[in-house]
Amino acid sequence: MSSSRRHAGWFDLSFNPTTVVGLLLWLVALPASSQLPEEVLFKPRVESPEDSVFLAPFVNVSFLRSLEDLLAEIQLMQERSTGIYLDPKTHLIWTARDNGRDIDWRRANDYCSQLELAGFDNWRLPILGELEDIMDPLASGGFSTPSPINLTACCVWSSTRKDDVGAWNFNYRYSKRFSGSLTHTFDLRALCVRAWSEEDGWIPGEEETTPIP
Repeated sequence: MSSSRRHAGWFDLSFNPTTVVGLLLWLVALPASSQLPEEVLFKPRVESPEDSVFLAPFVNVSFLRSLEDLLAEIQLMQERSTGIYLDPKTHLIWTARDNGRDIDWRRANDYCSQLELAGFDNWRLPILGELEDIMDPLASGGFSTPSPINLTACCVWSSTRKDDVGAWNFNYRYSKRFSGSLTHTFDLRALCVRAWSEEDGWIPGEEETTPIP
C-alpha cells in the first residue's frame, strides 16, 4: 500500500509520519532561518558547541506539547493499521507479529500481559481454541496463519495448561496442536490477543478508508 493515497483531491498522509514530521520541522525551520544574518545564511555551516539556537516565534511549550500529541497519534494510527490484525469471524484482535525469539510458557504469559500496543494494554496469551480458530489451511509462506500475521517460528504458546508441568501450543507448520513442558523454548513464540468491543471507540481498519477533511 502506498504511503500516501489520493482521496477526492486530498492526499491521505495519516500513515506517513516521516512526511508529516518533515513538514512540521520545515515550518519551524523556515521562519527560524530568516532570523539569521545574511552572512551566516550563505556561509558554509560549521558545527560548534557554542552555536545559538534559533526557534520560530510560535514555538513554545504549548506548541511542542501539541507536536508531541500529534506524533503519538500518528504512531497509534500506524500501530492500528500495521501492528494488529482483526479476525472478522471472532472479532478478536491479534498482534501482527510474535515476540520474535524463543520463549518459555511463563515468560510468554508475562510478555502478553505487559504488552502495550495500538493504545491497548489488556493483551493476553490466547487459549488453544483461539489459536486453532485463526488457522488458514490455504495460507502461503509456510505457516497456516492469516497473511497479516507474521510468525518467526512455527509454534505459538497457548494459555491452556495440559497438567501441572505442561501446556499446549499450536504448530502452524503442521496445523496441529502439541503439548510440552512449561520450560520448553525451542521454536516457541508468544502471539498476543484481545477482544474488540465498541467501547474501544474505533473500528479496526477504518483508518485505511478515511480521507483527510
